[in-house]
Amino acid sequence: MVMDSNRQQRDYDKFVETNKGDTAVRTLLAEHDIPITDPIPVTVTSATPDTASRKYGTALVTHNTEATLVTYTVPTSNTYVLTGLNIFGEADGEFIIYVNSIVQMTVRNSPSEPSKFLTINDNNFELTGDDILDIKVTNCSNRQNAANYDATIIGGVV
Repeated sequence: MVMDSNRQQRDYDKFVETNKGDTAVRTLLAEHDIPITDPIPVTVTSATPDTASRKYGTALVTHNTEATLVTYTVPTSNTYVLTGLNIFGEADGEFIIYVNSIVQMTVRNSPSEPSKFLTINDNNFELTGDDILDIKVTNCSNRQNAANYDATIIGGVV
């Protein structure tokens, strides 16, 4: 079998529709390979599902006020694992991690340590379909009336 030199055409030729309307992967065979007469059906899904591998949020927060930085709702029938959290604040802040409005963990930053990266190896952060993960912050600074804060969640649907 001679391969088409046009890469786009070769990639297109990898897929075939079966007589049942299913999409299947066609194996490009060499001359001495055993031919496959009935392709194996495969289900093609989105290449970029909402897995929230990284989701970022930011807010300008006034003194003694709680604000939401990131919210993520786990897609129905899925499991999401939070594996990390990156936080930053211009001023003292208390970052609060909520799952379904219940506090799971708090983390503080300070002017001497404005940003932190947390690696989470805890099964408590395995969320199921329709669970809501919120990262909120309270501006705790006595010196700064309003400050910028941000957070990035790291994880994904498994």
